[in-house]
Amino acid sequence: MAALHHRDGWKAWLVCFSAVVSNILIFGSASTFGVIYPVLLDDFKEGKATTAWVGSLAGFLTFCLSPISAKLIYRFGPRLVAIFGAIICAIGLFVTSFSKTIAFMYFSYGVVFGIGSSMTYNSNFDIVQKYFKRKTSLALGIMTAGAGASFCMGFIFEILITHVGWRNMYKCTSAMALAVCVSSLSYSPQVEKDYEPKLPRETRIAQNGVKHTSLFKNYPYIICCILSFFYVLGVNIPLVHLGRYALDSGLTLSQVGHLYITYGVSTVIGRIVSGKLCDLKCINLIYLNSFVIVTVATAIMFIQYAKDPVGLNMYCCVHGTFDGMQVTATSVMITRYTNVLNRTRGYGWFNQIISWGFLLAPPLGGFIADQTGSYIPAFYVAGSIAFIGGAMEMTLKCFNTVDIGTVPPMEVLLETIDDTNHETVVQKITVL
Repeated sequence: MAALHHRDGWKAWLVCFSAVVSNILIFGSASTFGVIYPVLLDDFKEGKATTAWVGSLAGFLTFCLSPISAKLIYRFGPRLVAIFGAIICAIGLFVTSFSKTIAFMYFSYGVVFGIGSSMTYNSNFDIVQKYFKRKTSLALGIMTAGAGASFCMGFIFEILITHVGWRNMYKCTSAMALAVCVSSLSYSPQVEKDYEPKLPRETRIAQNGVKHTSLFKNYPYIICCILSFFYVLGVNIPLVHLGRYALDSGLTLSQVGHLYITYGVSTVIGRIVSGKLCDLKCINLIYLNSFVIVTVATAIMFIQYAKDPVGLNMYCCVHGTFDGMQVTATSVMITRYTNVLNRTRGYGWFNQIISWGFLLAPPLGGFIADQTGSYIPAFYVAGSIAFIGGAMEMTLKCFNTVDIGTVPPMEVLLETIDDTNHETVVQKITVL
């Protein structure tokens, strides 16, 4: 039997780096849809809301299928699921290059690419949190920074669109997706594990006399999922429509590509800094997350005053930095509101809930812009929706729970029913 890799060791950082590469190459096509969006508008001559469904479907399925992806990961392991997910992404992107209608792109890009993206993204999260123990928050921050860095791919896509056209651009991104198959080979299942008991027919965990039988009875977890839905619904309106808004304001396609670079660099910095902050015992995650959400919402509502390259780059810098901090902080909160017995499933359900924000945001912004003839009302609505998430964040302080900024490992009693001897077995385990 192969030796187990140590958690937090050099192998763990290699896995984290591979996850970053995967997120950049796969999410590069999804997160920079705002660059290709105005090109599709001009090519297919469809409405803003109709065209926006292409990107929203891909984002929706990436997160909505997380519970299914989690089951596949549990059955086949993150390495195999990540490789097959990358192959599916490559097929979807390649077929998209031959699209003749927006409806066909709904299937080739929205559905096929979305399915593959879900498999790779959830595999990345699963393997990184397994390889780290003491520096989990920092590792998650770096891993999610890969998704943020994928916005920098907008500059590359702009160059490809200008020189070879958007159809050949998708063929190039298809080849990039296949490279993820190589990076995913490092996802070895041979890693040290916490104690994970095999659970027979009936299982319950008791702490201080309280039974925790379901994620849906974990009210702080539920609130965190709902507020994240409102946040995602709000912030994704300007992210997708920023390119069209910038072109309408007089910027060139090349300058639009630079906006996404600014956003990408800023969100990478925000995610890594937030990952480090979340490891500090003096930082209260509830206050931190509420502050960054309100800051992003305010920036969205003031975007109307940014109509030149300098102003829009400043907006992207603020939005990117604090959005990156929010992504990492929320990931850490979900990790700490769950335990080793239900963490993967909890993150899967979290992704499924926020996926509806990814689905509805771009068409909602496009619909408002089509009806009013301007993106300004759409940005006001987006900022207001994000504010709701920030307000809901503070309700978490109403629960008499341990401050999630300083959650220690829990010693709990695990009671299982032995079907063979019909006896109750009680074990004390540490749940991180």
